[in-house]
Amino acid sequence: MLVLIPVPVGVVDRVLAIHWQAAQLYKQFGALDVEVYLLTEGAPKYGCVGMIETISLNADEKLLMAMDRFADQSTYKRVSEIADRDPTISDLFRELSAIADLSRAVRAEFTLSRPPLEAPGKAANC
Repeated sequence: MLVLIPVPVGVVDRVLAIHWQAAQLYKQFGALDVEVYLLTEGAPKYGCVGMIETISLNADEKLLMAMDRFADQSTYKRVSEIADRDPTISDLFRELSAIADLSRAVRAEFTLSRPPLEAPGKAANC
């Protein structure tokens, strides 16, 4: 799961702390990892559109990206159900909602894509 959140500069440290507290719980519940990033470069480059052109940030905001990794879809579903009932997660979400405008957050779920397996008896190119 991936989420992008515009965060007011004055509360970045607190938002990071909230995410790290939640990350520890998600890992206890079964997540493989939770990573949190702050945007350092979002300008267009190499013919690509820049992040700053797709997500609107105010001058006093930074963009946070959090990625939760799970072994598979069923683990994600199980961990999400546990987290949705957890009172500490609920408290952290309420606090985050009070200091960051989550209506502007962008959220998505992805499945890990792997290259197709080689046909039996066929050697892989090195």
